[in-house]
Amino acid sequence: MFFSRDFSIFCLILVLILFFLAGAPLATPQDKDLTYAKIQEYTGEGNNPHLSKIEEIDSWITYIPPQLSHPVYKSIITSRKGASHLSKEEGGNILSTEENINYWIDRLNFLNSPIEGAKISHRDSQLPNAPRPYRNGVHHGLDYYYDYCGVDIRIGTPVKAAGEGTVIRIDHDYEELTREEREELLAIAAEDSTTPEEVLDKLRGRQIWIQHQDNIVTRYVHLHSTCPELQVGDKVKPRQYIGEIGNSGTSHGVEDSSCGAHLHFEIWIDEEFFGHNLEVEEIRAVLEEVLQ
Repeated sequence: MFFSRDFSIFCLILVLILFFLAGAPLATPQDKDLTYAKIQEYTGEGNNPHLSKIEEIDSWITYIPPQLSHPVYKSIITSRKGASHLSKEEGGNILSTEENINYWIDRLNFLNSPIEGAKISHRDSQLPNAPRPYRNGVHHGLDYYYDYCGVDIRIGTPVKAAGEGTVIRIDHDYEELTREEREELLAIAAEDSTTPEEVLDKLRGRQIWIQHQDNIVTRYVHLHSTCPELQVGDKVKPRQYIGEIGNSGTSHGVEDSSCGAHLHFEIWIDEEFFGHNLEVEEIRAVLEEVLQ
């Protein structure tokens, strides 16, 4: 009798295990909420996944069927697809640092430096994904400052298109913020968990955006001026003049000072900024290989 009952329990457990391995929809809404909470804890709403946590997330998320996967987890899969992480359904895994670097070099190697002869800054704070606590955010691009990139950087230094593409934004009629307007924007950011996009866009000052191949967009930020002949829809060639370095949108710009001039250069891939899912050593290695 006891053998029969134990054997029945064993069979029931075995069936349940097989259902889970087959991805049957057995997870409850509570499981889904737990998944969301864990991802929030590790990644901050899924916007900035940490490499060191991805394997840990995978270790407990796999028991939840794909049908119930939370959109935040799907965003992590998407953002790392082809780079550091593929979904388990697709047979993915964590790539090595070398493989990750090589992937991004291959994808971005058509780009050139937007400033002739410039080097990548040796300061990590001027690279993508560096913290920006004054506005509750992170740095979305690469900064080219005087004394940090090996060439003369000042108001009026020419900016070149990093690659062949189409102009999709060019701020010919930009008007500088007042000090009060900028302080108000920073106050809004201070009340939020991250910098709201509409706030960040104004803090970027005068900008040019260029659409390239493979769903890649480059952004040229804090400009002093834009090439007057260029308009939205125009085609540009690699290293074509598009504008001049400035400090628009910055604390120096609102004071009408010539200090703090620099180019803030962003690379966006599939609507995510380059570097958001990488370690600083990987970011530096890719940018030095591609842009120097």
